Amino acid sequence: MIGHNDTMILQDIPATVFEGEAELGVVIGKKCYQVDQSEAMDYVFGYVNFIDGSARGLPPSSNVFFQMKARETFTPIGPYLVTRMKLRIHNIYLLNFGLMGKLCKILIPVIWLII
Repeated sequence: MIGHNDTMILQDIPATVFEGEAELGVVIGKKCYQVDQSEAMDYVFGYVNFIDGSARGLPPSSNVFFQMKARETFTPIGPYLVTRMKLRIHNIYLLNFGLMGKLCKILIPVIWLII
């Protein structure tokens, strides 16, 4: 993870494409485990913007997902962090995913990310 205005380093790896996707991060403000759904939002401190960096097209090995995502500078965050109390709509999370070659979007409750 790196901060705002830091540089994503494209390492010397045999990837064919380096890309970044804008994401919304949910910042958990206190330790939690097996939280009841009715209390889940009490653990959310706020939200932060970040880039989910990926190195695509790596040759197969034991864990391609780990190799394409787990690079030390592939997650720049910020510069904004908005507290849960300032963001009035705090119970949804936009999830983008690919399905049969199409980009699909679905809104899911933030609490599903916590419980």
